[in-house]
Amino acid sequence: MKKIALVLTLMQGDKVADWANDMGQALDELDPATDNIPILWTTFLKEFQEQYLDTQAADQAWAELESLTMKMPYIDEYISKFEDLCRKSNYMTGNAEVTYMFLRGLPKALLEDILKAPQAVDYPVTKE
Repeated sequence: MKKIALVLTLMQGDKVADWANDMGQALDELDPATDNIPILWTTFLKEFQEQYLDTQAADQAWAELESLTMKMPYIDEYISKFEDLCRKSNYMTGNAEVTYMFLRGLPKALLEDILKAPQAVDYPVTKE
């Protein structure tokens, strides 16, 4: 309860004043002896997320993921951005659809090199 009260006192501004006031009133109605349980903080965080988090963030990340392409030679940046957008759009890396999106964003020359079958090597070369 103290944690919620602290957060509510730190929330300032016209856009949050009504919501913070309503949450403060609801908090005042609780009994600290019986209602001060861990689920209270979890519930507060859920209410905050529903009220203030961008509900379109996952869709926006998915759209950006769909159009993401690698710029040569920045493979590390491409991988990092791709993984970040996967997390934001709630895609699990490793499934076929995500693998296809990743490959589709690679430059054609690099993609051809990746998808090329390995060259057969004779026994004496592998023995060395």
